[in-house]
Amino acid sequence: MNTTTTRNDSLLVRQLDRALTAQRPTAIAFVRRLRRQAPNATPEELLIVAERWYRRTAMSTGGGVGAASVIPGVGTAAGVAIASVEVLGFLELTALYALVVAEIHDDGTNDPERARTLVMAIMLGDHGKKLIQDFVLRRGAGGLIGTAFWGELVTQALPEIFVGELGRRVRDVFVRRYASKQIGGVVGKVLPFGVGAAIGALGNRTLANEVIRTAAGAFGPAPHDFGGEVSNAALARADAEADDQAISRALARAEKEQQQLLRKQHKREQKAIKGGRRRHRRDG
Repeated sequence: MNTTTTRNDSLLVRQLDRALTAQRPTAIAFVRRLRRQAPNATPEELLIVAERWYRRTAMSTGGGVGAASVIPGVGTAAGVAIASVEVLGFLELTALYALVVAEIHDDGTNDPERARTLVMAIMLGDHGKKLIQDFVLRRGAGGLIGTAFWGELVTQALPEIFVGELGRRVRDVFVRRYASKQIGGVVGKVLPFGVGAAIGALGNRTLANEVIRTAAGAFGPAPHDFGGEVSNAALARADAEADDQAISRALARAEKEQQQLLRKQHKREQKAIKGGRRRHRRDG
């Protein structure tokens, strides 16, 4: 069963799919860069480095959007547009972090359906974990739960025949839950007098901590050694410059997509405002 997104899918899900298109190579390059920066670090220590990077980046993103509320000329409508783009930026950041954790555990996947399901389940927290475990039990594959952590179930152990159905179930819950969780955050980010900056940063810190906790539970304790595409042998073969270029391209692509989305959303809002003014004049 295919869970490829269509035009009817949520913007969040479509943006996640776009982010995941090239995220695994970026995640691999990112882990290898971290290994080069700390050549003696164990997988456990590298996970801590990744956690700190993710939390710090998430907070700086949220605070920056909140600070936009005090810039002259940025009204509430424009602020909401900026905050909406930031939500999608947080989604992309979280997708990269989840895949980085998977690579450090040697549980990475090239399957976009498995990758998307993993990211959405991690963002759902304990509910995502329960959703996956209940699904596996109902499909008569409960024996897998005792042999693999649920993150590995999603990326590797779950039989292919079940992947599509699980993906659809997680996607439906994700769209309902995550969109509603972000509503209050978007409002907080556009409060005046700088209050929005504090709420934006703290809100993203809370979400980031929840993601970190869930990701840790998804894959269990850190492995003793690095494996797969981030193993010692793979690191020795890899081109450091090529890895850095892959990361730079991913960052540039994400920034370009967010700017395009911001422009589109701004145009829609301007069109809606003009339409409201015309109706007001007509009714008046």
